[in-house]
Amino acid sequence: MEPYVQHDGLEKDPLKNIVDAAGVMFARYGTRSVSVDDITRQIGISKKTFYKYFEDKERLVQFICERKLQELKMNILATQRTGNTLEEASAIFDVVNGFSCKFSRLFFRDIEIRHPQIHALFLKARKYIVERVMTVNIKQGISSGVYRREIDPKVVARLWFDVCVLAYTEGYAVEQVKAQFIHGMERE
Repeated sequence: MEPYVQHDGLEKDPLKNIVDAAGVMFARYGTRSVSVDDITRQIGISKKTFYKYFEDKERLVQFICERKLQELKMNILATQRTGNTLEEASAIFDVVNGFSCKFSRLFFRDIEIRHPQIHALFLKARKYIVERVMTVNIKQGISSGVYRREIDPKVVARLWFDVCVLAYTEGYAVEQVKAQFIHGMERE
């Protein structure tokens, strides 16, 4: 396992050090292959110090995932302030893809298989993105004449999310996939 490197040295806040180091390690190697020993060794703390902040590794994984999903939600909300449907669509695509790219496929597989309660948080975030963000963008685009009128916002929003995931999992050129998808919604 490659060492975790903190660019400006470890801070005096053990909680931040634990969360930062574990976040990097989980994202890269998945949750299954990273132990509490690995985390404490990386940042030079005792297991006693770790357990002062987290009951177990599961609680740490949940804490990190909740923070990352909250960050995703805030970034998604920031895309909705341009007033330009196409710019917002492009920004939404970038945020969703950018979030996925921060994690290895192994991480997502571990969450799905080993952490059902945490996986439920990811599914809830997906539902929020599809129903409250992508569907709204499509409805606004239709009503403003930017998108085709025959589009079913709920169906296309779901497909949109799936296209973002597919671009990530299959390693497609994200800019090309984004342009093709958004162009496909546009009125001619």
